[in-house]
Amino acid sequence: MSIPRIPGYRIEALIGKGACGVVYAARHESGARVAVKVLKAQSCNPGVITNQLNRLYRTECPDGAVPLVAHSLGKTPMLLLAALEADRVEQEIGERYIPRTLQLKLADYLGKPGSWGLILKLAVVLADFHRRRVSHGNLKPGNIFIGEDGQLRVSDFAQGLMPGIRELPYTDALLYAPPEQLTDPESYLEGAGMGWDVHAFGVLAFRLLNGIFPRCNDTFVQVAPEPGKSRRRGVEADCRKLAQKILNGELAPWSSPPSSPEDEARRKIIGRCLQLDPLERYADMREVLREIENIGTTRHARVEVPDKDEKLVIETRRKARWRGVAGVGVAATLVLGGLAVWLVSDRTRQQGQFLQVHADREGDAMAIRQRAEAEVLAEQEKARQAEAARVRIEEGSDHLRMRFEAMGQDLAGVYELSDLVLAWALEGGSSQMPTLEGRTGRLDVLEGSLRQLIAKSEDRAELARQRWRIELAIAEVYLAGGKFEEARKQLATAVESAPQTGGDVAGRIARARVLICLLASQAGGGEIDPAELAETRAAVERLTPRTGDRERLEAALHLVEARVLRKADDMDGALEHYRIAFDAMGRLCRVEPQNRAMRLWRARGYTEAAEAADGAGVVDAALPLRKQTATELMELIGEDSKDPSLKILLSEALAAISEAALEAGDLDQAESHAGRGTRLIDEVIMARAATPSALIQLGGHKSVLAACRHAAGEGEKALILVNDGIGKIEEALRSARGDQFGTFRLALLKWQKASLLGFGGDRAGEMKLGREAKAGMDSLLEADCEYPSHRQVRRALAYLTGDLGLASQLAGKDGEAVAFFRESAVMWKSLATTEKANDEFREGLDWAKERLNELDSLSAIE
Repeated sequence: MSIPRIPGYRIEALIGKGACGVVYAARHESGARVAVKVLKAQSCNPGVITNQLNRLYRTECPDGAVPLVAHSLGKTPMLLLAALEADRVEQEIGERYIPRTLQLKLADYLGKPGSWGLILKLAVVLADFHRRRVSHGNLKPGNIFIGEDGQLRVSDFAQGLMPGIRELPYTDALLYAPPEQLTDPESYLEGAGMGWDVHAFGVLAFRLLNGIFPRCNDTFVQVAPEPGKSRRRGVEADCRKLAQKILNGELAPWSSPPSSPEDEARRKIIGRCLQLDPLERYADMREVLREIENIGTTRHARVEVPDKDEKLVIETRRKARWRGVAGVGVAATLVLGGLAVWLVSDRTRQQGQFLQVHADREGDAMAIRQRAEAEVLAEQEKARQAEAARVRIEEGSDHLRMRFEAMGQDLAGVYELSDLVLAWALEGGSSQMPTLEGRTGRLDVLEGSLRQLIAKSEDRAELARQRWRIELAIAEVYLAGGKFEEARKQLATAVESAPQTGGDVAGRIARARVLICLLASQAGGGEIDPAELAETRAAVERLTPRTGDRERLEAALHLVEARVLRKADDMDGALEHYRIAFDAMGRLCRVEPQNRAMRLWRARGYTEAAEAADGAGVVDAALPLRKQTATELMELIGEDSKDPSLKILLSEALAAISEAALEAGDLDQAESHAGRGTRLIDEVIMARAATPSALIQLGGHKSVLAACRHAAGEGEKALILVNDGIGKIEEALRSARGDQFGTFRLALLKWQKASLLGFGGDRAGEMKLGREAKAGMDSLLEADCEYPSHRQVRRALAYLTGDLGLASQLAGKDGEAVAFFRESAVMWKSLATTEKANDEFREGLDWAKERLNELDSLSAIE
């Protein structure tokens, strides 16, 4: 690599070489010194680096970042000019620059308990980056600089193992990377980078405090740079083998017992950062920092997540059958009859023995023997009569058994149906239930049959004992029909008449309670009373611990609590309950990998949590969940490529991933994901299985594809795609009137078309469609929408009204422009007030104020 020529700068010395480039010290003609990094084209992705740098430095340089002077990433050579974080040392042959990196000072910290102060500073720096939605992705001691004032500054963002690189020489950053980064660096574009940083932070913190790597230390110390040296030469790495080694490696114990409760709490935090499953780690470093800051300030014990490898004991229960009840009665009769015969025979033997002794004493044995024989004959007659009675009882039991079997055939269907209803609610989701879909009439007939059984039980004692089961079955049938209030009342009746113990009473009641809460918590299902939720939680806790049935119900209950907190706008609490639910789902799926329904349930849960995160603006939490959804669904589709519901769900996940890639500026990834989602929905349409939701998703994919075509300069193709998307969503809304997300998606597409028309000079068309888009979004706010959330709609309106203001200004209608800019400013101000730390909202408000200031109307919002 040749030494670059930079106008105004003179290269003075080589500082060092790394996997992604070479670093020089340079002097500006003003006398200021800078560090110049010349990037290797094959070992970096300039688009990703530019995106992260723009996010990080767009307002002011963060305290924890090495100040950036300039960059030239759009042409060759690719350069980064930054502040020189190195000490200049004079030598006989010239001068040398020694970087102030943690790697060169590692001996001062390695294995020292006092390193905690440095770790805390690093957590603060990384948390600030994550607040700005910047993922480092390349954390290692050589990229951490320690200033003379003790301030930490981090460099080399989005370099190393990143998406799109063609070649990467060995770098010790791989020793701090999590397995998912080593095997799937492309997921950085989908929001996984923050999870990578959490793991790298955990590895570095563990190593500083213990002096060893947390996993694979014997191997890693042989390839890691020695303390005080920058590089280890002659090392090659196979990322996939390295990932497998980490996955197979055991977590090393701490070098000493905890010195205090606070020290023990810190170790737990670092331990969670080191989890190999990204969903079991903290979502980002902001969450890690909050946990660290909470040490010593709260006495509430945080619920520990059970070990991911812990095995579950699965109990298999047979369903109760009425013929089993009758069979018990017959068996009891047979036993009692046999016991009577045995008692008669035994009494005869005893009496015979006694009479023989008595006769010998009196000398009249013959007479006594005759009397004894007569008594024996009498007893035998009694025995024959007892046997005849037993036969008559058995015949009566046969008749009774036939009656029970007739009723049992009815109830067997009820139990099977209620099991299907539970599977539907817990595993199959709320929109597909092939065994019940379109069968309201069957449910009505079933309810009528159950009511007849209830009536018969009033004068039949043998049926009355099982009345609670019939009442519970009626409650479950109500649930299948979506009649939540009726189900609640019926369940209360069943609970009142159910026995306190025995059989599967507790399990059946707990399942019904969870089912009611689960279905009622879905969109449109009504409110859940806190007392009802507490009773349900108590019912589940009374079940046998550590069984598959209880784990499933606990996971479902955590979903309910997540939904309740989501409605209350407590997004942190909601996401935590989602995480706990996914932990349980993951364990159950590992125990039953063949359980397709369980895996589908988990995929739907990921989608729901991602929607919640999207609604709260927690994009970096939503993207990994979308990716998990896509991964799970792709595996399921591989097993059943004809299931349209799976394709629709996968298309939904791909839509969100493609939109995130588009926002990040990665057009190739955006177009790839949107294209695949389009093909999936086309297959569903060909199979005549399209739903309104599928058509709405197709409209979203068309929107992304249109944006990619427009960016490529193909405006006509973009307009065709947008028109096609509008047509698909309007078709969906004709059969699904009032669908809030469809209304939102249609408004976005009209806004997109308005922008395309404005770009072509059609101001009238731009204003017309822009106003239609605004009216659609306004209607959602008036209807108190749930998904999309108020935040999503208000954010879109803030941007849209700004665009309408610009269009009006360009059309010479300054009065309309002022009105739109004022509305945009008010919307941005409202959002910024709610989320004071959100740079996007603050910058949006500043932009709107500038536009109003240009039109001398700033006072309108002051």
